[in-house]
Amino acid sequence: MKRRSLTIFTVAFTVVLVAGVALAQVGTFSVGSDDPVAMFDAASELTVPVGDEQVGDEADEPEVVEPEHRSEIPEVDKTDGTEPEANEPEANEAEADEPEAEADEPEAEADEPEHEPAGPEFSIDYPENETRFDRAVAVFEGSVQPGATVHRGKYQAEVSDDGWRIELVLAPGKNVVSFLAVDETGNETERSVTVFYDAPAADEGDKGDKGEEPPPAEVEFEAYQKYGSCSEPVPYDVFYGRATPGATVWIESPYGSATTTANDRGKWEAKVTFPEAPFDDPFTVVIESSDGGRAVFSFVRTGAEHEG
Repeated sequence: MKRRSLTIFTVAFTVVLVAGVALAQVGTFSVGSDDPVAMFDAASELTVPVGDEQVGDEADEPEVVEPEHRSEIPEVDKTDGTEPEANEPEANEAEADEPEAEADEPEAEADEPEHEPAGPEFSIDYPENETRFDRAVAVFEGSVQPGATVHRGKYQAEVSDDGWRIELVLAPGKNVVSFLAVDETGNETERSVTVFYDAPAADEGDKGDKGEEPPPAEVEFEAYQKYGSCSEPVPYDVFYGRATPGATVWIESPYGSATTTANDRGKWEAKVTFPEAPFDDPFTVVIESSDGGRAVFSFVRTGAEHEG
């Protein structure tokens, strides 16, 4: 009798337990919960009554097992391998330096244009433009920067503190006379002036068989220098001008001299050498004539750098 009662009790307990578990599952799914942990908690808290008793120990709280996916979530590294924000100002500093480089560019551009050096200050004060002369010889004067020289072709003007001066023989009619000023560093300035020489008309009856003018009875003394310097092994210069026909012309200097005579037209010319002249040391050349003419020039021997 006791064995049969035990069997019935066991079967009934099993049926009730199975039914209780099923009901717990149905209740859980009906809530729509997809959380397996909630489902597990609901099932573990269920007690199945058997008569006046409950299966399980009411005093013992069911042990809740935390699923592995509920483990502590690791903190996400928000830097993603990039430099921390604290280092960003370095990039900003580099960007801040860029305008400085751009600011330097105009300075480099300002250096690109290279201007040619200006020539010496120089002017032609006399004669004025389109001045007319009734004689062949004309005097040209002006101002020039200290240390500079003034040239008319192969001829060099006399330069002093008062300016420069040179006498030139004009051709009949229009003359465009150009002068070149050169400073000590080789910079040049060029100026021009236009003048006219109104030559007197020749009297056909006074001409000789060759159509030449008769020799002048008297000529005003004139003297000119051709070079003013020379770098030849034996330096020389050429002096020329006008004097009374047949007048004697003496050319004297410490290092060379010459004598010539004005021809029947009153013209004279002489080449003078200065073999003993020192290099780069200007000296004076004096020209005098028997008709009372006198002129003074300066000459310098150059080319010392080419000497052996």
